[in-house]
Amino acid sequence: MKNFTAFRDFSEDKLGEKLDMGEDALTKNAKRIADYLANHKEPRNREEQLLNETWNVANKR
Repeated sequence: MKNFTAFRDFSEDKLGEKLDMGEDALTKNAKRIADYLANHKEPRNREEQLLNETWNVANKR
């Protein structure tokens, strides 16, 4: 979780500045990317499979 938080903070700070996006736009685009990956790419290992399953269950709620 610590690495994810660091990644999220980095994304918000650096990518948001370079792409001139606020937090809402970054969140929306991250969701679009995650949806695409979940629907079009096969997981390559157990960790990606778990992430894929978690993402799909969360989207159903």
